Amino acid sequence: MWHGRQYFESSHSSDCRDAEALLRRRKTEFDLGRVAVRSSETLTVDELIDSYIAQIENPGTQKRYKLSQRVLRPLCGNSRITDIDAFTFDRFKELRIKAGVSSAGVNRDMALYRAAFNFAVERRLLTHSPVDGVRLFNEDKQRKAPRVLSFAEEQRILMCCDLRLRTIVMTLLDTGMRVGIEALRLKWADVDFDDAIITVTQSKTAAGLRALPMTPIVKSALLEWRVATNGISEYVFFNPRHPSVHIRSVKTAWHNALKMAGLTRFPIYQCRHTFATRLAASGVSDTIVDQLLGHSRRDVLRFYTARVLEYHRDAMSRLYQLRTAKTELPGASGVDAIDELSRKGSNVVN
Repeated sequence: MWHGRQYFESSHSSDCRDAEALLRRRKTEFDLGRVAVRSSETLTVDELIDSYIAQIENPGTQKRYKLSQRVLRPLCGNSRITDIDAFTFDRFKELRIKAGVSSAGVNRDMALYRAAFNFAVERRLLTHSPVDGVRLFNEDKQRKAPRVLSFAEEQRILMCCDLRLRTIVMTLLDTGMRVGIEALRLKWADVDFDDAIITVTQSKTAAGLRALPMTPIVKSALLEWRVATNGISEYVFFNPRHPSVHIRSVKTAWHNALKMAGLTRFPIYQCRHTFATRLAASGVSDTIVDQLLGHSRRDVLRFYTARVLEYHRDAMSRLYQLRTAKTELPGASGVDAIDELSRKGSNVVN
């Protein structure tokens, strides 16, 4: 009986001990606060995942999770969540690997299912998650080593970029910002030239919302770009055809620049790896590197805003010192070049 209502359930066995075991299990669920419902009232796997995805705020994360939901649907989308066990996901992993999906891809799918069933446990729809105990694949064996740019390769690429792409690449290499969600969405209001600070207001996680000190290289490049664009848009990297919106990608332009520079293709996201590697080579601590990258781990110091900003400035100063030690910078400063540019004008290549 529950709240004056009597529930019946079959143990699907002629052995009384099975019925007694089922009764004890149900009583345990009641003690844990889970309300027993009829099988027809239990959520399906699809309904559970829909409910979980609806709690996600980031549209990009929602989109990725819906892709993972789609691949699980043929296997058990219409099954009741109480009918799912660990073997279901073992079969899923096997099928995905046979379909040619990488270990990392399967693990990304499993991250959704683990989170969704944990969500069901929190809502007391289940007493335990069927994903508990299901092992993930070891991605280290398939993960490619990050592609880190040397300073010489950087110069070769920059020589093959138009002004906009050159500004983007220099900004990525000396800030470590994520490309799409952070750098390309940057607004001029987020750039403080007086204090040499870029404020990241949109990111993948809360830890990604951070203040990034600008190196002289980045400050000079952005000043040059602002003069060249003359306040066309509130966005730093705007769409030339529709200045009211930011550009979505520079993939084609980046690959063309790599081809002209005689380098094999690799994602522009590797600029972020290059930034992290250069900081490490400059002697910056792992904690500060994580903060500058906007990682959600080892981020205790980010709550001490005033002190951390000084640490970050010091880290960027070390990065600039490494650059000057490895390269020969032009005699004239970037700011002097800006004055000359503003007098002569500049052609922006889209």
